[in-house]
Amino acid sequence: MVLPHTPFVDTPDEKGVDNLSKHKAMVRYMDKITGNIVKALEASNQRENTLIIWTTDNGSTQRITGTYQGQQVKGGKMTNLEAGINAPFIASWPKYIESNTESTALIDFTDFYPTFLDLAGSTVKKKWAENGITHILDGHSFKSVLKEGAQKSTRDWMLSMGGGNHAQLTEKGVENQYVFRDRMLRTERYKLHVNSFGKAAEFYDLQSDPFEKHNLIGAKKSWSPQANQAFDRLVAVIPTFPKRDADPKYRPNPPQDWDVAITVDSEVWKK
Repeated sequence: MVLPHTPFVDTPDEKGVDNLSKHKAMVRYMDKITGNIVKALEASNQRENTLIIWTTDNGSTQRITGTYQGQQVKGGKMTNLEAGINAPFIASWPKYIESNTESTALIDFTDFYPTFLDLAGSTVKKKWAENGITHILDGHSFKSVLKEGAQKSTRDWMLSMGGGNHAQLTEKGVENQYVFRDRMLRTERYKLHVNSFGKAAEFYDLQSDPFEKHNLIGAKKSWSPQANQAFDRLVAVIPTFPKRDADPKYRPNPPQDWDVAITVDSEVWKK
């Protein structure tokens, strides 16, 4: 399958003239391969009760610009804009999901594992110990959204962390530049940007401002009761985060030709 990802290339079916045309061709080719999978399921009489999910890990690269609601939208990969962290999600399950329906239910990638367990009839544990390690499951099952057409999931907010790759190699390994990385918290309608100092810095009404052009911080007197309620709910989440984000934990590999040089002193360079 030719995935719609950089580098942009010609597909076996089409040749493009620029990044955008190649990207569109790659999407069409992916759709063609998906069609082949669907045909195989139909031939084996498994299509009606087979759930197919298509999604992606982030928004489009900044190298291409598309159109949404009649406006030009530059790809937002490596940013905290919705164009970077709000990923497409398509689910097809003829037995349970009516075609051409849309949902605004909150879902993130941590929800996939508990959802698949739930659909399989397995018990979804939120916390368990194994080999001396305590595991905590952050995700929520969204089975009711898929099978029952529920308009809301069981979560009332979700977390996104995008931004650029501001990491460096220290004598103790790879470290992130920030002690506390900025992040986004959002409900179905409202979105709060928490900066690297752990403070509420930006607040958007995505229903009336889907392109995040009007930061509502500073105009609280004009907010609706719904906006005030959503803001207070999201701000209340901030103290639940660790005071500092963890750096990667890993066992160093033997030296390789592509290894980069140590460029900063551990902890000293952090912000």
